Amino acid sequence: MKKFYGSVQNRIIEDTGFPADYKVEVGSGATKCGWSDRYPYSVCSVDENWNNKGYEIIGIQADDYKRIDNNGMSEEQSYEHTPNPNSSVVYLKSSVVTTEKGDFKIYDTVEWSEKAKRWVKGHGSYGLGFRTRYFDYSF
Repeated sequence: MKKFYGSVQNRIIEDTGFPADYKVEVGSGATKCGWSDRYPYSVCSVDENWNNKGYEIIGIQADDYKRIDNNGMSEEQSYEHTPNPNSSVVYLKSSVVTTEKGDFKIYDTVEWSEKAKRWVKGHGSYGLGFRTRYFDYSF
């Protein structure tokens, strides 16, 4: 589904697909996308074939971050990221989509439903494969 809100950069990050054989590794980066801000996360768990269902469940946790530049209210921002093993875990579920250009793996936010005993659609938008922090001073 097309998303018509927020910054173009964040919408591009959210819709990033990976080759169907892409492997996520513990410690690799992730990024939470807000309207135009971005927040760093780290992959803390990978279940490559959750309950033999044929899809991955990836756990990510928010990183601590500290701004390290002196650019003030600027687009040029540099941050230092540190994993925070005490932050709550957000889960992403993989699925493979077929396009005219081939098969791609995508990851969507999910939450465990104790009532339904299954993963259900979660909240928030995340990108995998990198971590970044950005604060939009125009809001």
